[in-house]
Amino acid sequence: TQGDALPRYAWLRLPVRSQLRAIAGSTGCTVWIKTGHLAHPELLTAPSHSL
Repeated sequence: TQGDALPRYAWLRLPVRSQLRAIAGSTGCTVWIKTGHLAHPELLTAPSHSL
């Protein structure tokens, strides 16, 4: 929402067709943007660990 400060490693979900207006701090920021959907979610598997 307007005026929120996001901590490091935070994520933000925006409604469809909305726009983001953001201001970075003095050290800048990295923004990763995901668009669309997961085309093949069945290929995403959690790593298995043996005990």
